[in-house]
Amino acid sequence: MSGHGYAIVSATSNAFESEFVCIPRPLERSQQPDGGPLRYRSKQRANLWAKGEAPKLEVKVVEGEAKFSL
Repeated sequence: MSGHGYAIVSATSNAFESEFVCIPRPLERSQQPDGGPLRYRSKQRANLWAKGEAPKLEVKVVEGEAKFSL
């Protein structure tokens, strides 16, 4: 599924949010200033939920195509 990349996570008293940037398998170091090609970028967010409730996860593909990864 080519899950190479990195995630940026932020948490506040109201929500938890992460952004995942997926890149193709890095066989060589990219010489490009932007770090090289991007497979997809997605954001996941869960707002604060009450006791006894299930959290609701919002998922959005911001760039690229995630196909079967999400």
